[in-house]
Order: sequence, then structure tokens, then C-alpha cells
Amino acid sequence: MWPLAAAVLVIGFGIGIYWGRQPQAPSPVEHQSHAQQQEAAYAYSTLNETQQEVYDQMVYAIEERKEYVSLATTDQEEMKKVYWAVRYDHCEYFWTDSYRYEVFTNRKGETTALYFRPEYTMDEKQQAEYQKQIDASADQMLKGISKEASDYEKALYVYRTLIEQTEYVETSENNQNIISTFVNHETVCQGYSYGAQYLLNRLGVACTTVCGTAEGTNHSWNLIVMDGEYYYMDVTWGEAEYWASVDGDDQAEGTKDVVNYSYFGVSDADKNFISQHEPFDDIPMPECTAMENNYFVHEGLYFDQWDQDQAGSAIRLAYEKGQTSISLKFANEDLYDQAFNYLIEENNWSRYCDEKQIAYVDGFDMNVLMLRFIS
Repeated sequence: MWPLAAAVLVIGFGIGIYWGRQPQAPSPVEHQSHAQQQEAAYAYSTLNETQQEVYDQMVYAIEERKEYVSLATTDQEEMKKVYWAVRYDHCEYFWTDSYRYEVFTNRKGETTALYFRPEYTMDEKQQAEYQKQIDASADQMLKGISKEASDYEKALYVYRTLIEQTEYVETSENNQNIISTFVNHETVCQGYSYGAQYLLNRLGVACTTVCGTAEGTNHSWNLIVMDGEYYYMDVTWGEAEYWASVDGDDQAEGTKDVVNYSYFGVSDADKNFISQHEPFDDIPMPECTAMENNYFVHEGLYFDQWDQDQAGSAIRLAYEKGQTSISLKFANEDLYDQAFNYLIEENNWSRYCDEKQIAYVDGFDMNVLMLRFIS
């Protein structure tokens, strides 16, 4: 009697099931260990030894464009968990977007083998052509940053560059991979996250993509390492153009060319961010307790007590450096109200720049006051 095989087709977040028979199980395919290459891969580091072996097998299959590999597990839930880990760590796999797997059982109904079959969206020639375009675009984007720069400088540069050179377009093609980011320059959250990961990996900054929900909607952002400490970064939410698209209001339209730094170098202490971003539980997240490389802290723009001279000096410096805007972040609403009253309602902003008028956004983000210089 032929062994019964159950095959499950996974497409994006949807799963379809079909049943069939296969005369005999395919022979196992040899695989090589990718452990040494994955030392900086966060999701890989969260797996146990068996799961890391399965990860290695999946990576081997995808990179070598194998039809299938036999896995070191017969547990379907474990396989799914490991596949998520691969997708978190490997933003570069633009030529595959899903997989199929086959389950082989004995007469007692016990699983005896599990086979992983990547689904490829293009042939090898197309893959090579896209890779050239992606690398050329990435090279161009990274021209303005030295590999000798600090982790903070590299990450901030990537954050700004992606926002400046990429548009948020919900209908963009290939928006679940880096083709949309580097070839089309139009993408959504997955493309922004994978794009940031791809560029930071090239700069030697550890970065992985995190999948979950934000305000109840599927979303992706990044977990990055700066100076040995974990931080979150959400390029999509830093893109004011995204908020213009979502909100569709006049205030959002007026800030489409502004970078929102509230989502760079975020720690667990930012309760607003943490409450809005909920990672899927497939991959556990580390504690993010450091604050030093939060944008506002690092740039001296974070206020845990009101200091009008410090705020004024920051505004003056930004104006003299030729910046078009400046954002100040306050630890709580009371401090924000004090700053708004002093700078805006009492017109004290004029003490720190030579403009005849400025524009401001009240509540640009949680306890963030954004000022724009009008020349």
C-alpha cells in the first residue's frame, strides 16, 4: 500500500489544504550548515539546535533553488516557526514568496518525513537580472555614508534615505520584497523593512525584519543593533507620506516631505510605540532597554523637564544649519503643553530664528512638536 501524503500549500498568510498519494518518498537531499553565516541573524539565534538545522536546510533549498529538501523535523508547527525565522532574517530572497510541504506517514498514521518545497516566482535568469538592478540601486543609495561611520550614523542614514527615495504606494508591484524598494522605488511596510535590512546588512549593522500588527493591521518593522544594544525602527511610520495616505487630512498633506523621527531607535520605554506594535509570537523579541541611540535623545531633542534655553538653542542650531524643520519630543503631555505655550502661543520661537513666520504641527506625533522654517 502506498504511503499517504498530505500536502499543504502556503500562499502569503493564507493556507490551502489538499490530499493526494505518492508512490514513494523522495530521497533526502544533502544540505550544508549555514550556522556560521547566521551569527548576526537574530531570528536564527532564538531557535534550538534542531530548529537551526531545519533553518539551514530551508536556506540551502532557497539559495540553491532546489525543488525540495527533507527536513530534520516531522513537526509541522516547528517547520512553520522556522520558516518565519528564515523570512525575518533573509530580506534578500525576492525570488520566492511561499512554500509547499509534504507529510509522509506510516500505516499507524505517524509522521515519518516532512519535505519542504520552495515556490519560486521567477527563473534563474530573471533572478540574476533583478539582482543586478537591486545591487546597483543599493550602491547608489549608500554612496553618502562611510562604512567607518558609527552604527547610529549608518542606521539614521538608511532611515532617511529610504524615506526620501521611496514612495508609499499600496498598489505597488512586488511590494512584499525588495524589488519594489530598489527597482520601482514604490512599496509598503514589508518593502521598507526589507529594504532597511538589506542596506544595513551591507553596512555591517545587524538588522532583522519583525512581522506583526500595528493598530490591528498586518505590519512590518525592524529590530536593529546599535552599539551592541537592541532598538526598534519603523521606516514606514517615519514616512510622513504614509500618514498622508492613511489620514488624508490637510495636516498630513502639509508634512509629506518631512521625516518623522519618532520611529527611529525606539526602546520598550516608548509605551506609545509598544502599545501600537504587536509582534507575532513566532519569534520572541529581546528586551530593548537602551535609550542612547534614540533619535531625540542622541540629538539632544528629548526633554524630560522643561528648559526653554535648551529648546531655544536646539531651534537656533537647526535654523543656522539650514534645516527646513525641527522636531522636539517631550516626556509627557504636561511638558509638551509648556513648550507649546512658550514657543507658539507666546511667539517666543521668534527669539531663536530670523524668520518672519514659521509653520508648526500641533501633535505631529505623541508629545512631539514640529516646527517648519518658512523662507
